[in-house]
Amino acid sequence: MTTMLDTIVPRSDQLNADDLIGGRTLTITVTGVDISMAEQPVAVRFEGDNGKPYKPGKSMRRVLVHCWGDDANLYVGRSLTLYRDDTVKFGGTDVGGIRISHMSHLDRVTTMALTETKAKRRPFTVKPLVPGAKQQSPDSPFISETLEQLVAKAKDAPAWLAALVSALAACPTVDDLTTLRTLPQVQGALQKAPEAAKTQITDAIKAAEKRLTPMEGKSEAIPAETAAAAEAFSAATPEDADIDAAKALLHQLQTCETDATAVKLRMSPETKRQMADYNERRPDLFRMVEGGYEAHRKVLNEQG
Repeated sequence: MTTMLDTIVPRSDQLNADDLIGGRTLTITVTGVDISMAEQPVAVRFEGDNGKPYKPGKSMRRVLVHCWGDDANLYVGRSLTLYRDDTVKFGGTDVGGIRISHMSHLDRVTTMALTETKAKRRPFTVKPLVPGAKQQSPDSPFISETLEQLVAKAKDAPAWLAALVSALAACPTVDDLTTLRTLPQVQGALQKAPEAAKTQITDAIKAAEKRLTPMEGKSEAIPAETAAAAEAFSAATPEDADIDAAKALLHQLQTCETDATAVKLRMSPETKRQMADYNERRPDLFRMVEGGYEAHRKVLNEQG
């Protein structure tokens, strides 16, 4: 295999977001933590760091404290999986930064609210790091189905983008959103895609975060309605008739080739009855279908 990745590694005294370009992830085992009064006060040393420690920003330091506590000595021997997130901002511009996707010594998926601006907080989720497991492998029926669609459309860029945006809009849980946005295919697309496509993906991610965990101006806890919906969807079996029907409807809407056809299907008496029923009984499925429908319409309109 001939790869250019090793030729673009930045020269630096620390692990850099550009080290993880191309969908790379890095799982590290902590060997020590240095704390100083420098501009970047924390340096996490790890096995094989080659003198380039991981220096987490304030948001990721908050994640470390939230999940592992404030005694940095206890971090030694523990492990993290790191990835590049292209939506990290600096000075109001998307510049990319290093995020934590998995951590050892967690017994469950952990979600917290992180400050984005003085007036805005966004949810952030960390998953348990299972020793020896491939951390980026999909672990839910939704992710598996989405990955199949992305692979099938890999050679058709517009169709692949439409499938990704629709999947982001239809994510049923925060956990699925975290897995989807950190897939190497998605992170790689954020590096190589045209600016318009990058903006679509970034906007879809932000919209999904807002839909799944609307935390602005609220406490750090996930709203009960959102948590209950996510739990209900995750607990459902493949034989769940409502979910099977909702997936079938979403597939029909997302395979419409024109906006007019999609609107006609959505406004048909049968679809309206089905969606009204979901809105009353299964708001989680209503949001999944409606979000996927609106995202598909946006893609169709942008394609002209």
